[in-house]
Amino acid sequence: MPEKSNAVDWKGRYGDLNKLGDDELARLQLSKSSWHARRARVILQNRTAKGKVAASAREALVKIYTAEQNADYRLRALWTLHVTGGLEEAELLKATSDRDQHIRAWAVQLLCEDGAPSKIVQERFVKMSSEDASPVVRLYLASALQRLARADRWAIATGLTTHGEDTNDHNLPKMIWYGIEAAVPDDPARAVALASGSKIPLLTRYIARRLTAARRFEELVGAIGKAGAARKELLLGMRDGLDGRNETPAPEGWTSVLIELEAAGGETASISRQLEQRFGGDRVVKKMLSTLRNSGASLDDRIQALRGLASRKRAELRPRLLALFHEKSLRSEAIRSMAAFDDA
Repeated sequence: MPEKSNAVDWKGRYGDLNKLGDDELARLQLSKSSWHARRARVILQNRTAKGKVAASAREALVKIYTAEQNADYRLRALWTLHVTGGLEEAELLKATSDRDQHIRAWAVQLLCEDGAPSKIVQERFVKMSSEDASPVVRLYLASALQRLARADRWAIATGLTTHGEDTNDHNLPKMIWYGIEAAVPDDPARAVALASGSKIPLLTRYIARRLTAARRFEELVGAIGKAGAARKELLLGMRDGLDGRNETPAPEGWTSVLIELEAAGGETASISRQLEQRFGGDRVVKKMLSTLRNSGASLDDRIQALRGLASRKRAELRPRLLALFHEKSLRSEAIRSMAAFDDA
């Protein structure tokens, strides 16, 4: 508890706001008391629903919105103008270029209040998505995606994914994802194009995972085959989408991509081998057995091979398990694999 209250007393502080005129309620948007400003806004909204608010009150609100330097007071005036029906689309569009980031953000919000915004508004959002320097505004744009038809979300989402500085933001990557997730299986070509060009790795990975879960492999495998910064995240997303699924047929074009990735070596080669283990067939089983026997292979690759064979309950694995108990690094995985056979 503060030792001293910062509350300021004034005449009429405890009065009934319902008895005030429209002009007085409008002026309360300049009050130091957020409660009084909020309550005055509710009363004005109610009066608007029942009839009409005085034109002079609207003029006072417009003056606060346009002339005040205090951004909080300007926002209050903007909200009050909105709930009293005093803002046209053109005025809100103008507000998307305002000097204050919170005014711009709320203009985006209010333009979407009644559902999908007009094409003119959407075109403005596309421009803002790539050009607006404020992460606050970009968050509101990401939130607006779910108000749009699925086909209309891509251009705005593409602009939002050009901001690599948002990679570690707590909200933006996932909010963009929530906006496009439902559209990904409908248009895999555009989804892969966005994922490949995205500067936000989490989105690239999520898109690849969603396409894999929907069995939309053609465009995804094609994108992985093209060298690029997004390749690793696309592979990881594909692996995530196949997690827990065995004997999945290898998608068309996968073998040639795998050969290229294995030849290149490095981390992407390792991830591609893990993916290969999730695809069915005797050829894959033979490769997993070979990897497991190879003491020179990486521990991660050997663990993935062991898990793949155990999940398939392949009889060829049984003779190997006892020997694996003597390898300290694989002992716990070998015990789990034996348990899998016991459950069969």
